This record gives sequence, C-alpha cells and structure tokens, in this order.
Amino acid sequence: MTQIMTPSNMTDGQIDKAGDTLRAVFCKHAREHRSEFLSGPTQQVLGNPAFAHKVLAVFRQMYEAVSGLIVRHVKQVDRTRTPQQMLDDLGRRQWTNRKVVDAMPRGVGQGGDIFFWPVGCYISDDDLEKEYQADGWVAADPYLVAAANKEDPALGDKHPNFTHWKNASGEWCYLACLRSGGVRRVDVIRDGRVWSDVWLFAVVRKPTSQAAAVSTMRLCEHGEAGR
Repeated sequence: MTQIMTPSNMTDGQIDKAGDTLRAVFCKHAREHRSEFLSGPTQQVLGNPAFAHKVLAVFRQMYEAVSGLIVRHVKQVDRTRTPQQMLDDLGRRQWTNRKVVDAMPRGVGQGGDIFFWPVGCYISDDDLEKEYQADGWVAADPYLVAAANKEDPALGDKHPNFTHWKNASGEWCYLACLRSGGVRRVDVIRDGRVWSDVWLFAVVRKPTSQAAAVSTMRLCEHGEAGR
C-alpha cells in the first residue's frame, strides 16, 4: 500500500523570509567585514544578474538535499536526431531493445524544467502513472530525460533516473540513466516492472493543469518497502 501526501507549495511568507534572512546576514556580516571588500568590485558583483541566481542555486542545492527532489533546466533538446543518434550522443554504454529504440517518442518543445521525483517505495508503472497524472504531472519524454543527463552526466551516478511510456501495443517501455559496475549506462527496454525506492521518476508539469505545482511524496508501509 502507498500513502500519498500532497504538501502545499512554497508560500509568499516563506519567500519573504528567505529575502529577510539573506538581508539580515548581509547587514550583520558585511558590515563586520566591510574592510575585506572594496567598493568598486562590490558594485560590479551587485550589478551582475548572476549574483542573485547563484544565491538561488545554493538554496536549490540545499533544498534538494532535504527533499530528495532534483530539478534541472534543460537548455536545448535536439529532436531532429533519430533515437539512436540521441542515445549515441549520450556517450553511455547502451543496453537497448532495437524495436523499442526505433519507436521511441521524440516529444515536443525546445527544453524547459524537468523534475526528478524519488519513487519512495516499490511501485509498478501503472500505479506510478496514476499517482502523477492525478496530481498534475506527466512523464517526461525520453529525449528530454536524455538531454538532462547529457548536460549533467553525473546525475545518474547517485540518482538513477528514468521515464516510461507505452508503445503501440500498450506495453510499458522505459529509458533509464544509471551507473552500474562503475560504468555509466543508458537502458531502453520494453518491460513493465516494479520500481524500487532508489529510482527517481522524471516528470514535467501538465501544460494546461492548474495543479501543476502540486508535489506528490510517497511513504511506504513497512511491509511493502521491505519487499
């Protein structure tokens, strides 16, 4: 059995608190250490748009460590390549089914945010799909998942990740990026399986869903989690 919780999003109050916390730290410590910073370079840093984004990146890194959620922004997805060309470009050892590769969906769009959610327990493809569909998410297309792992090759080392889809016969297929036996690997297989709690499932927001930002976290009962 799987218990589903849908926690609320970050609130306006929490956003304000983040800004207040940053301001308090700068006001206190920057004044104490102002002799360490020259005015000219300081102004250059403050005038650089990357400054605030780097601060946000640190927050995101700490958030990921606490929540288990990983978010990546994929800059570009080349959907003009054949599925095999896309896999070859990953530079990973391949474990694939030729028919599944050839029929792999290419998806649409130039890029965007992709979310890697911890599966959290042992769960089938069917049940996993039902949970995420109900909460305003859809499985990320394999080209987008591959692009995310291309931009961050180490992602699958600590966080084996996957996406799935159904072929024309209604059978589950998946693309997975992982590290096995010290080798980075990409699998493209036809297989309806039960995913363990080590996996991260790649999803994107439903384009027209008002529930897009609702997150789904799973807690497994001891009996199922220990299977």
